[in-house]
Amino acid sequence: MRQPRFSIIIPTKNRCAVLKWCVESCLNQAFENYEIIVSDNCSTDNTEQYINSLNSSRIKYYRTPAPVSMTEN
Repeated sequence: MRQPRFSIIIPTKNRCAVLKWCVESCLNQAFENYEIIVSDNCSTDNTEQYINSLNSSRIKYYRTPAPVSMTEN
C-alpha cells in the first residue's frame, strides 16, 4: 500500500537565511512522498533565486505580486 502524499507549506518574507534551514531540513527527510510549497510574500531578498537554485521538483514556489497580510499569504 502506498503511503499518503502530503504538503509542507512554508510562508516566508525576507527571511532567506532561515528559509534555507527549513527547506534543507524538509529535503533531507527519508519519507519521499511529499511536496514543499513556498509561499513568498513579495520578498525583496534572494528568496526566489535560492529556491530556483535548488532545482527540485518537490518544491513549488509562489510569490505574491504585492505584500499581503500574514493570513492572506
